[in-house]
Amino acid sequence: MSGKAKKHQKAAKGGHTRGTLFRDVGKRHLKSARVLLDNHCELDALYLGGYAIECILKYAITRRGGLDHLPANFEIHTLDILLAASGLEKDLERQSNLQAAYATLVEYWEPALRYKAPTLAKGEAVRLYNYIDQLYQWMAERTA
Repeated sequence: MSGKAKKHQKAAKGGHTRGTLFRDVGKRHLKSARVLLDNHCELDALYLGGYAIECILKYAITRRGGLDHLPANFEIHTLDILLAASGLEKDLERQSNLQAAYATLVEYWEPALRYKAPTLAKGEAVRLYNYIDQLYQWMAERTA
């Protein structure tokens, strides 16, 4: 666990959400993000796609940590902390193309995106969705 995750670590309390729920919801969010993108809802596609990444990271924390439930202190929306706690950070650092995709996603995505009115150009939205899809598939393969 990296310094970011350790800094965030609190007393290990059991969370309320099963890890497998994050796996299932993440898949659904990724599919829904594609539908939104195909229907010209670019900002909403990015918003939901970011949640798909959050979900697969939360699943990775439980799966790789041998936990049934996500610890309560990781019921957060900070991708960097979740990545550090997932055990995938070092592997991602060795994948320069995916590391760049992740850095771009973190730059754009935040939960407050749902309250933002600006539009996202179709080309940029497609590029970001492709990054999300690549990251999701890579993380899912390493978490299975």
